[in-house]
Amino acid sequence: MSNEPDPRFLCDAMLGRLARWLRILGYDVHYDSGISDARALTLCQRQGRVLLTRDRALAGRARGLPRLLIHSQRLDEQLAEMVRALHLDLTRPRLTRCLICNRQTQSVPRDEVAEVVPPYVLARTREFTRCPACGRVYWPGTHRTRIEARLRSLMT
Repeated sequence: MSNEPDPRFLCDAMLGRLARWLRILGYDVHYDSGISDARALTLCQRQGRVLLTRDRALAGRARGLPRLLIHSQRLDEQLAEMVRALHLDLTRPRLTRCLICNRQTQSVPRDEVAEVVPPYVLARTREFTRCPACGRVYWPGTHRTRIEARLRSLMT
């Protein structure tokens, strides 16, 4: 087991879907569709983030910073590029971050979310997490099956 900290990423405006999937995998990903190139480079430097971009010019300006130029436009191929280049761990705990604001979610009792989740979900689900920043509530649903299938295809 490695003692190195998990990599932290910054996805440029062209990689919003990739940012979401990296968050699904539990990685810390800064994503702002309106971020300027200068601000992105500054954040990467200050916060020790790996720049992920499809923009060759931006990648060229990121000299001295860890970066990965993503070639594909397709999400599965983008994830595969990252797995190959950065040796991402696809077996790590998933769905531990808010998909919207990137904060780590926290377990919450069912009664704390009873007012905000659909009644059928409340009746069938025992585990809930909530984002401490934006308040979004998450629970294991049918989407997990699709997530697992997509990740299995990347591991083969």
